[in-house]
Amino acid sequence: MLAPSGEVVGTGDGRVFVFSPAQMQITHTAENPLGDFTHMCVAPDGALYGINAKHIGRIVPGSWEVQEVAPEGGKFLAAGQDRRLYFGRGSRVLRMAP
Repeated sequence: MLAPSGEVVGTGDGRVFVFSPAQMQITHTAENPLGDFTHMCVAPDGALYGINAKHIGRIVPGSWEVQEVAPEGGKFLAAGQDRRLYFGRGSRVLRMAP
């Protein structure tokens, strides 16, 4: 996912990573206590979110700390102008305020 700062943020192997295109290198890695995110999005206010089958999390830009938003998960993730997160679970589309 492309963060507002221009860095690429992702997860893999139980970690969150930050890649700087300007430096062409990974500038930060840390454990992701929520596990790898299958989908990620940037909210209109610049907040970074990720989802997997068990959690919805927020990645704090700068410190890159992963915080749990909800102890439930799903698939797909989008952030609306209404400051809500939208995600799928089975055949349902759900929304929540982080």
